[in-house]
Amino acid sequence: MPRTYTGNSDARKNGSTRPGLKKFMDLAMKRWGFTNLGAYNYRVMNNPKAKADPTNPKSLSVHSTGRACDLGYKDRKAAEQAWEWMLANAAALGIEEIHDYAFDPDGGGPGKPWGRGYRCSRGEGARGVKIYDEKVNAGTPGGKWLHFELSPEMADNPAKLEAAWNKIAPPAAVAATKPVLIKPNPATVKSTGGRPAAPAPAPAPAASNKFPGDIKKGAKGDNVKKVQQKIGATADGDYGAKTEAAVKAWQKKNKIKETGVVDAATWKKLFG
Repeated sequence: MPRTYTGNSDARKNGSTRPGLKKFMDLAMKRWGFTNLGAYNYRVMNNPKAKADPTNPKSLSVHSTGRACDLGYKDRKAAEQAWEWMLANAAALGIEEIHDYAFDPDGGGPGKPWGRGYRCSRGEGARGVKIYDEKVNAGTPGGKWLHFELSPEMADNPAKLEAAWNKIAPPAAVAATKPVLIKPNPATVKSTGGRPAAPAPAPAPAASNKFPGDIKKGAKGDNVKKVQQKIGATADGDYGAKTEAAVKAWQKKNKIKETGVVDAATWKKLFG
């Protein structure tokens, strides 16, 4: 069952950034080199509807609760990695919403990057993600920052937030590594007369970009993940409704028939 989205129901006019959110920001900035672009700010949301009705409590930004923050970045790959990691672990970390304003389904094509957003009430992982367009978006398309909202429980409990963070394996690119000392196997030394053992077999060649046949909703596996990574969708290897929508958006921006199916023409445009 999807989690409840708190929204701005606990907005505070004379509030401040809550301690759990501060801890979350510190951990994220340390891992990905993000910069703090702001947290608590009692204001209305940055959209025409809210600005037209600023006295309506529903128009308040979640920044008014002290549970929301904006973290800026210079490295888009770091932002994408953070998105994937946070999305995969949103429930454990108490993350209720994420906005990625610069997400572009066509990978930097002619269209505008309207962004994408996750909300816990829609479901976890890819089920909770919406790909934005001109009519439905979070404002500030192309903005180089990620927006996060925590649950009240995590926003008020820095120790619990940090414990949850530390229980989760970090992304491979930032995982700490230590040199491993490989001791000689006595049996091998004896059987070779002390000579070095034969070298290990060469690694298998990298997978080719040969078209594997149509890929569509319901498909699973590495080819699905490969497509998802290329178009910026959540790379879980499961071709669901969210991936289908992302493919259609990519096809539209690249002037390919919008079928939602990765056919030969789409594959060629994606991988050459």
